[in-house]
Amino acid sequence: MQKKLADYMKALLDRKDLLSEFYEPGALILEEEGTVIGGLLVGLNVIDANLCIKGEDLDSLVAVIDFSLYLKDAVNTETPKDEAKMTAILDQKHYIEELNRNLSGTVGDLQAKMDSLEKTNGKLVEEVTLQDSQVELETYRQTRQGLDEMYTVELEREMELQVGLKQEMEVAMRLLEKDTHEKQDTLAALRLQLDQVKTLNLQMFNKAQDCQREAERKQQEASQLEGRMSEMETAMTGLGRGRAWLHLALMQKKLADYMKALLDRKDLLR
Repeated sequence: MQKKLADYMKALLDRKDLLSEFYEPGALILEEEGTVIGGLLVGLNVIDANLCIKGEDLDSLVAVIDFSLYLKDAVNTETPKDEAKMTAILDQKHYIEELNRNLSGTVGDLQAKMDSLEKTNGKLVEEVTLQDSQVELETYRQTRQGLDEMYTVELEREMELQVGLKQEMEVAMRLLEKDTHEKQDTLAALRLQLDQVKTLNLQMFNKAQDCQREAERKQQEASQLEGRMSEMETAMTGLGRGRAWLHLALMQKKLADYMKALLDRKDLLR
């Protein structure tokens, strides 16, 4: 038996804003009398509620309820035995109430301990979670550090390889440039020689043409001399033999000089 009906009623009367949703403005519980009712409930020990549960129809009320069993008989007087029973019942009632209060206190203490244990458990869970998070974070840091070191080593190796390749490429480029310059110099020298050869060939070609023209002219002169010699041989019959032979010797000498000059020019052309 908690005897908290008055407390519940007072808490309910303090929330008039909530009661106004369920009661009319002139309702008794919303007026000053409601507070009086709450005060009267403080001295209430027992609420006797009678319900008729005969049959299956619980929605309708029974017209007549017999309360004679619960009323005292004014004719019969209580005997000392009945008073002793009533005293024992009241003592049991008080004992049960005291036991109920003790149990309520024990329940309250247990509830408080349970709340404290739940808070402690929550803190422990948070600490464990924090420790797990710290362990995971430390593991992650160590793993990340190891990966960074491995990545740094690999990066250094790659950098060394790239630097070596770059140096080799620079050396190859220098050699290629040197070779290119040498080939360009050689090509320039060859072009100069080719130009000189072309010039020389052109000069030789011009000289050859000149010599060819000169040879043709000399050949024409030789032909003319041969014609003259033929004429002179023909004329020798009419002239004296001595004079003819002198003239013939002169003509042969001129022809020999001319042929010698022609042979000398051919040797020069060669």
